[in-house]
Amino acid sequence: MHTEHEITPKANLYIWGYFFLFVILLYLIITGLTIYFKDEVEQESYVKVGSVKSPELIEHRHLEQEELKGIEDAMEKVVRAAN
Repeated sequence: MHTEHEITPKANLYIWGYFFLFVILLYLIITGLTIYFKDEVEQESYVKVGSVKSPELIEHRHLEQEELKGIEDAMEKVVRAAN
C-alpha cells in the first residue's frame, strides 16, 4: 500500500532553506546590534568617565588651581591685615 506525502520533498527543502536563512539573518542582526551597543557603551563611558580624565581637562584644572592659588594668597593677606 502506497500513501501520498503530505508535503512534497521540494517543499520540504524550501521550508528548511527558509529556516536556515532566517537563522543566519537573525544571527547577523543580533551580532550587528551587539557591536552597535558595545560602541554606544564605550562612547557613553568616555563621555561620563573618559572626558574627566582627558589631557585637556587635566591641564585646565591645573591652570585653575594656579589661578585660585593666587586668589587664596591674596585673601590670606587681607585676613591678616584685618586682624
